[in-house]
Amino acid sequence: MNGIVLNITETSGIIVDDNGERYTFEINEVKQGSLKNGSKVNFVNNDGLAKDIYLLNSANIASDTTETISKGILKGASVASSTGTLIKEKIDSYTNGSQIQKMGLIAAFGAVIVILFFNVSDILTIVGFAIEMFALYNLGIIKKNMSFFTYRIKAIISFAIAMFILNSIVMNFFIIFQGENLIFNGFKAVLLIVAIIYSIYSIFKAYTQLGKIFNNKLFIISAWLYIAALISPILFILMKDLPLALDAPYYLVFGHYIILIIAYIKIKDDKVEENDVNND
Repeated sequence: MNGIVLNITETSGIIVDDNGERYTFEINEVKQGSLKNGSKVNFVNNDGLAKDIYLLNSANIASDTTETISKGILKGASVASSTGTLIKEKIDSYTNGSQIQKMGLIAAFGAVIVILFFNVSDILTIVGFAIEMFALYNLGIIKKNMSFFTYRIKAIISFAIAMFILNSIVMNFFIIFQGENLIFNGFKAVLLIVAIIYSIYSIFKAYTQLGKIFNNKLFIISAWLYIAALISPILFILMKDLPLALDAPYYLVFGHYIILIIAYIKIKDDKVEENDVNND
């Protein structure tokens, strides 16, 4: 018969079978295994007494499973730690210990997250932006020049505002000829142009300075792609091509980020006189 140990002491215990019948037993009847409350056992019924008891399954399964999982987690953590150490060694080898190059790689990593999850996950996109901005902030501290970081933040904010206004205008396009909507959309169009112009100015200043500080023209190319992304909606709206007005900016921004990632990876410790940058 099979049953489960209901209660056990140092000398005796009680087993309940599948039908709810209870059987007492003496510890010396346990032939195999160490019994605990909840242990699954096989036994012989001898007038209400359990004889020849063998352990089938331990109630300590959950504990054993927990221990196994814990060991797995520790092993995983060890592998992750080893992997992290290996990655760090590779980065140190690639950058020769240069903090500037490390920050460039971190900025590139953040930019990769942005383009992978843009329009897929707002949270991960924000995380990507945050990583990129963290790296730019540290680059600013290292180079003692925070202007490109400040302009980059301004460009992001003004671009987000421009896209919000653009979507609002497009959504109201089909009722634009009503008097109040015509005036309101005209006002939003002015705000859109202002936001775009300011974003163009900010991004151009940010990447111009990055390009000069790190002697990397890819930042300038990236800036022009970004500017094209901001201008394209207005051009396509004037051409009455609303789908392209919405889609073109995202394709151009994608290209902008591809060039930007390459530019970040190629950041070196090139020495450029700070006065030359600040005088621009």
